[in-house]
Amino acid sequence: MTLPTGCPKRMVYGPCQGVHPDGGCELGDRRCVFLDAALPVHQGGEPRAEAPSAQAAELLAIADRRPLVLAELVAPAGVDGHRAVAGRLAGTVDAALLGDAPWARVQLPAVVRAGVLSVEGLRAVVGLTCRDRNRVALEGELLGLATAAVPMVLCLTGDHPAIGGRPDAEPVFDLDSTRLAALAAGRGMTVAVAESPSAPPAALRPARLASKAAAGATVCFVNHGPEADVESFVAAARELVPSMRFVVSVPVGATERGRARLAAFFPDADPAALDEPDHAVAHALVTAERMLALAGVIGVDLSAGAGDGEEEQVAEALATVARALGGGT
Repeated sequence: MTLPTGCPKRMVYGPCQGVHPDGGCELGDRRCVFLDAALPVHQGGEPRAEAPSAQAAELLAIADRRPLVLAELVAPAGVDGHRAVAGRLAGTVDAALLGDAPWARVQLPAVVRAGVLSVEGLRAVVGLTCRDRNRVALEGELLGLATAAVPMVLCLTGDHPAIGGRPDAEPVFDLDSTRLAALAAGRGMTVAVAESPSAPPAALRPARLASKAAAGATVCFVNHGPEADVESFVAAARELVPSMRFVVSVPVGATERGRARLAAFFPDADPAALDEPDHAVAHALVTAERMLALAGVIGVDLSAGAGDGEEEQVAEALATVARALGGGT
């Protein structure tokens, strides 16, 4: 398949989630090449028909009886930091999302992070990006995660290094999220993907999700955006892929530095969610309850940023919202 000329991420199944409201690339130096052409559509493959891992089955069983409550694990790079934050979240959430934030380039390998959480009694949903690894390395990551019986892998293209904490790092982008999803599904894994309801071309985002579903994705994490946009996106996407399950991201601005990071990388987040910490927690709870009322939404992902040394404080705020929503029960 011919690669779109000029995409700095070498994407085939674009556009990514970072398209600016004016149609500009996330790097800010060009127009997104996918806005002026028909979006490529994944034709689907032959995922291996394997039973989900025990942890995946447990997570999906919870979703069948009540809404899932997930929270992003914002932790220092080392094992001790992961344990401390996991201890704050354990018993309050159904799983922790191990993201790959653009401001935290060096961290433990995903399978090690998932193992640390498992010891602390916390399931891990692992976000895997194409930013730093070629396809051989990504296949190795998927093999490790499948062997460790990680319940779900969130397949992402990833942010370009130029806009994160390591602009000196060389971008790889051998694959994009859709092709990574196909690889993960081919291993029989439970595959999640992400979409941004407000990112241009917003009207085509449901069709792009349908393409990811053809590649093997069964769960969609809906990025931050105005509630009306989230509702419209979920409704339109369900018409195209009735079986898709949605987890809506709900921002929790627990600290000043954390709120600044959320605002920088999620400009469509509701400003009220980035209010003073006490207000942000209350607002997150109300927002989560509204999102869970939408047809097709099986859960929420409580997301946050944190400055150095704020990770446990942020985890406490996430745990407060999670408990109120019935997570971990």
